[in-house]
Amino acid sequence: MKGLRDLEIITEEGEIYSWSRGGRYLNNLVGDFEDARTDDPGWECPRVRVFSLVTGGETGFIPGGALIPGFDGE
Repeated sequence: MKGLRDLEIITEEGEIYSWSRGGRYLNNLVGDFEDARTDDPGWECPRVRVFSLVTGGETGFIPGGALIPGFDGE
């Protein structure tokens, strides 16, 4: 997965709102990516876009790239 540069996730409104109680699912997803970037600041996170299956609109975005480019951590 290190070569993954772009990721698009399509969600169904009913699933988001019933499971997340008003966007919690989306917040958790974004938070998980942010946590992973913080844990490994040199990780080249893919650019993630979350879309609604119902409206086709973008409901979430996670910028790609490393928090600290070139960071090795060793």
